[in-house]
Parts: sequence; C-alpha cells; structure tokens
Amino acid sequence: MSIVDVQGHQHVNGGGFVADTAHVDETAFVAPEASVLRSAQVTGNARILDTALVSDNARVGGEAIIEGWSRITGNATIADQAKVARSLVHDNAYVAGNATVSTNSVVFQDAKVTGDASIKNSSLVFGHAEVSGHAVVEDFASVRGYAKVGGNVVIRDTVDIGGRAVVTATVVIAGSCKIAGRAQIV
Repeated sequence: MSIVDVQGHQHVNGGGFVADTAHVDETAFVAPEASVLRSAQVTGNARILDTALVSDNARVGGEAIIEGWSRITGNATIADQAKVARSLVHDNAYVAGNATVSTNSVVFQDAKVTGDASIKNSSLVFGHAEVSGHAVVEDFASVRGYAKVGGNVVIRDTVDIGGRAVVTATVVIAGSCKIAGRAQIV
C-alpha cells in the first residue's frame, strides 16, 4: 500500500495509513482517513482521527487526540491528554497536559501550551511563548516572543501579547490592544 509514492501499511487499530518509516504502537488508533508519515511516532493510547496527519519527526503520545484536518509536523510533541482539533502544531512546539488547540489555531516555533490552557478560534502561539494554567487564548489573539500567559487569564479578540510580557492575573483582556516589552499583569 502507498500514498503518493510513500510505502506503508494500514494500521491494525483503525486502518489508517502508516508509512513504513513511521512508528505507531498497536495500542494507538489511526482512523481510516488519517495518516502517519515520515519518521513520526504515535505511542500509547493516542488517537489520530478523521483526516488528521502526523508527519516529519512529530510525536503524539499518552492519550492525546488529534482530530479534524489537524496537522502535527516538524518536531512537534503532543502529549498526555492534550487535544488538537482542526489546527496546526509544528516546528518544535509542545502541547501537553489537558491543553487544547482548536478551530484553525496555530502553535509553532518553540511555543509551549500546557496545563488546562485552550488556544482556539484562529489564534496563534509562537516564538518561545508559553501558555499554561487555565488560560484561554481565543478569537484571533496571539501570544508570541518570550511572553508567558497563565492562571485564569482570557485573551481574546485581536489582543497581541509579546516581548517578555507576563500575564497571570485573573483577568479578561479583549479588544485591539498590545501588551509587550517587560509588562506584567499579575
């Protein structure tokens, strides 16, 4: 079996395509329309659903769920009970814990999303940015640079958190504002 000159086989648990160069544990699930390519690894009870793709050197493990048209590429890692739905995680990005990345959002470069954080509705997390705790980044917002967002923060609309800003207070930040430099909202 092959997909566009990629040699592989159907995964025993779900029937999805697994390149011969990739590794997928038998306990993991790869849906019939999903694919695991190149040197990607899917371990534990991870589930690759719908038309999701895991490729390059990406790793998905634990009980993580990748669904919709999601793409996990580069050296990205999705671990624990994290969920990625209809979104892109690539480069050296790390998503773990109970974190979710959904609805056309992108986490890339060396960004980290952990804890119960939620990135959704076309939002971006990139650079060396970290989003953790119960933070929500939604509705076209971005967290970038070396910024850290955590706690019970909600960042929405077109808010841009960058530089080395730290936002950990219980606060909702909305509208079209920028928080950058070494600003702290704690």
